[in-house]
Amino acid sequence: MGILKKVFVSCLIASLFVLSGCQKEEMKEPTKQAKKLMIVAHPDDETIFGGKHISKGGYFIVCLTNQNNSVRRAEFNAMLDLSKNEGVILDFPDKTHGKRDNWKKSKEQIEEVITHYVKEKKWESITTHNADGEYGHIHHKMTHQLVTKVCEREKQTDNLFYFAPYYKKQDLKKHTLTPMSEKDLKTKTTLADVYISQEKVCNNLKHIFPYEEWTSYKDAYKK
Repeated sequence: MGILKKVFVSCLIASLFVLSGCQKEEMKEPTKQAKKLMIVAHPDDETIFGGKHISKGGYFIVCLTNQNNSVRRAEFNAMLDLSKNEGVILDFPDKTHGKRDNWKKSKEQIEEVITHYVKEKKWESITTHNADGEYGHIHHKMTHQLVTKVCEREKQTDNLFYFAPYYKKQDLKKHTLTPMSEKDLKTKTTLADVYISQEKVCNNLKHIFPYEEWTSYKDAYKK
């Protein structure tokens, strides 16, 4: 990231950090402008796996975990500001005692939140993690399972989509993938630059940034 860009992003995040007052974020409701719903496990997932799509605007993005991390909340809100989207970052557990939480104590509550937002309106599209959890993250997998369960129950699978399959860098050439335009990739990268605290993670996943060929529920489950 260039020095000037890093200074700009840092200032934006700092201003949002102050405005938020470092308080826990309550449930928010989408406005009429939000036509599409995205539900992700962590702040930065929406950009890594859907940056091109959300850069077009019109999304309400629900991020499930944060665990009262004021820095990541500020980064998430900065992403919303830059991409002109709406959303909410909740405080379900990410790590407990240094290990990824299994959501055993919070899964029922998470499902209730997902149900609330899925039923909020007839969304043009609902997007979440794929069954493999992209690169295998347990929270991605559980988010996929819960969103799919709720959409099936609420009969909203016709407009349900999953993030593209994940491939290791050395395996990309084995698959026929269509990259996004350089313009879209540049816009996506700018959004990712907001996540200064996750710069290492984003750099490790940069090889998949150009690819966002999402899969429909119908194709994923062949129904």
